[in-house]
Amino acid sequence: MRKSPDSPKHPADPASVRRRVLQALPLSACLVAGSTQSGVLMPVTATVAPQATVSVTAPVSLVISASDLARGYVQVIEPSQLRVVSNFAQGVELDVRAPRGLFTAMTVQGTDLEAQLPGEGGTIAFRWPAAQPPTHALSVALRFRLVPAPGVQPGTYAWPIQLQGHALETAPGP
Repeated sequence: MRKSPDSPKHPADPASVRRRVLQALPLSACLVAGSTQSGVLMPVTATVAPQATVSVTAPVSLVISASDLARGYVQVIEPSQLRVVSNFAQGVELDVRAPRGLFTAMTVQGTDLEAQLPGEGGTIAFRWPAAQPPTHALSVALRFRLVPAPGVQPGTYAWPIQLQGHALETAPGP
């Protein structure tokens, strides 16, 4: 049997499969046209990737005073405003990051939230209530208590806390 120049090297070649499907469509349309129904039914599947959009309004700077250092922590007065919109049913994870060596610990507080994190930050999970619509929204004011690392000097620093959200990763079942 002689192969034509446009014959695929492998029967499952994507171009070959596409060509066969396109060749079969007119035949299926003729078969449907001969029936009492009109149109062609084709099953379609769509998968929506989990997404989280995070917007943050944070203070511009962090002031560390000599009295903060003597007390052992900085209580940040101005909160960071966090808004999260996600299509992921389980919730979102918020990554909280600070430069290494600036703090030894931090406490993040918000509505129904108090998280103790190491000085470099960590991850906080926000889980949605079970009866929520497909798109979830969360708005929360986050307050920070920061424990300065030894050697940190009083002064005004650019706001050091970075926040980033993403779809909550769930652990596989047993």
